[in-house]
Amino acid sequence: MEQNFKNWVDSLGEIIIKARFQTFYLINTEMQIAFMFIGRELSESKFKKEKGINFYKKLAEECEKSFSMSDIFEENNLPYIEKFYTLYKSVLQGKELTYSNISSFAAMYFALIPWTHQKEIIDASEGNFEKAKKLMNKTIENSWSLAQLREYIRKI
Repeated sequence: MEQNFKNWVDSLGEIIIKARFQTFYLINTEMQIAFMFIGRELSESKFKKEKGINFYKKLAEECEKSFSMSDIFEENNLPYIEKFYTLYKSVLQGKELTYSNISSFAAMYFALIPWTHQKEIIDASEGNFEKAKKLMNKTIENSWSLAQLREYIRKI
């Protein structure tokens, strides 16, 4: 009887663990899709020239006042968001950036690659989509932690 209860409790835990992973994947995917749209806005912004060298700093300060999302709109994170768009826009194959045009790629890659990993991949790929895709595939196949990804990048 006691073992049945333990098994039942374990099954409840499995439900929660599965829900947590699903939540992580959904949030990760949606945030990175949002970063594609924000990155496009950053790369095409007329304000970039107007604000000059302090563009990201001024934008981060204004976003902090308006949205209180300092972790997303940090001065150091904004260039990565722009580079993210620039790096991955080729998957659109000339199509307009829409949710439906990016969602299948996002489901395959963005869901499984945390943003901290993406930033490392952005740096390592130096704007080369094929190199970035290879690093994403290696990360997914090997379930690499950030430290493992960094070690692999250091060796290549």
